[in-house]
Amino acid sequence: MRPHTEAEPPAASLQAPVTVAGVAIHPLNLHQAVEHIASMAGSGQGGLIVTPNVDHVLLVRSNDRFRQAYERAELRLCDGGPLMVLARLCGRHIPERVTGADLMVPVSGRCAELGLKVMVVGGAPATLEACLANLRGRFPTLAIEGISPTIGFEGTPADLELQQAIERSAPNMVFVCIGTPRGEIWAADQLRRWPAAYISAGAAVDFVAGTKSRAPAWMQRLSLEWLYRLWREPRRLAYRYLVRDPQFLPLAVREVFRARRDRRRVR
Repeated sequence: MRPHTEAEPPAASLQAPVTVAGVAIHPLNLHQAVEHIASMAGSGQGGLIVTPNVDHVLLVRSNDRFRQAYERAELRLCDGGPLMVLARLCGRHIPERVTGADLMVPVSGRCAELGLKVMVVGGAPATLEACLANLRGRFPTLAIEGISPTIGFEGTPADLELQQAIERSAPNMVFVCIGTPRGEIWAADQLRRWPAAYISAGAAVDFVAGTKSRAPAWMQRLSLEWLYRLWREPRRLAYRYLVRDPQFLPLAVREVFRARRDRRRVR
């Protein structure tokens, strides 16, 4: 059982989600998201946080285990700029993008303030150590540990060792940085074993460590972060961005026409 946490955050109210491309997304800004995640982490029950983007929308439709993980998620925050554009075209409001990379630092800081323990799962060993060192330097009171599992650890003895390490550490907040869809699927399963707030945070471990850089702010504002990442890692991301993700376009067009038709009917 989880030990009692002395400082628990007040319960954060959660707005009703809006549906975009078949995925329910909670319309929160970064500050609201951090507060709600802190509330989940301090509750003793935890929950799963996911960050929908175009790739996730397509995976929800094609990967049963990924869809099941999404169905278990308590909080869904809009990572993808195209989803924000689609929501706006359909008359739905999402205040801003909130990515896993955006969340690691402020959530860690909030956990430090509340006396909540953090764990980072993922990243190469040297990258993980640099990430942990940077977070400890920024938040001296933060209780944080990390573990770098081997590639393909799921369902192997290494998975059991990781579960045991999590139980020994007893974290309230777990950043899962092992990629999509593996991170969401593993976190949904792990939630049954240890009650913490789990977020699949992708490359956040690399960004906080300083081993990778994010797109310039102007590219993020214009929803062009994908282009920057493709330029930096073409071999790893070419199939995703140039082959798989364009399948989102016909889905988006159909949703826009459907939303406009529904608005005409209401008039």
